[in-house]
Amino acid sequence: MIKNVVISGVGGQGLITLGRVMGEALLQKGLNVVVSEVHGLAQRGGSVVIYLRYGDEKVISPIIPEGYGDLEIALELIEALRYSRLLSGNGVIVSNDLVLPPPGIKNVPSRETIIKALRKMGVTFYLVDASSLALEAGSPM
Repeated sequence: MIKNVVISGVGGQGLITLGRVMGEALLQKGLNVVVSEVHGLAQRGGSVVIYLRYGDEKVISPIIPEGYGDLEIALELIEALRYSRLLSGNGVIVSNDLVLPPPGIKNVPSRETIIKALRKMGVTFYLVDASSLALEAGSPM
């Protein structure tokens, strides 16, 4: 069975490193793994998404089809909402409680509006203050 993980956030948050570390850990468990990155022209603040597909059978496509995601790990709430369409009805979102408005965009939905939209989706949704935890651990953020 193949599992599909979406890792979303913005440039500069370490998503590519997170995807590679998770992929390597799954490889060490003996699973078949494909990790692909979509960051195009993303710089600090630009949208980044990592597709991580793994399982005990051969993983062919690097892209997660819409509606087939099992888990989204989101490091930022706007990106959590943007890529939530990839999740199945049984999907789970674990998101950092952080809104980073895209550069040059003034009309950004409020934190509360984004959280309400994510909760309405019917998937399991967890909100974590990972930014505070990172600061406590000594990250310069």
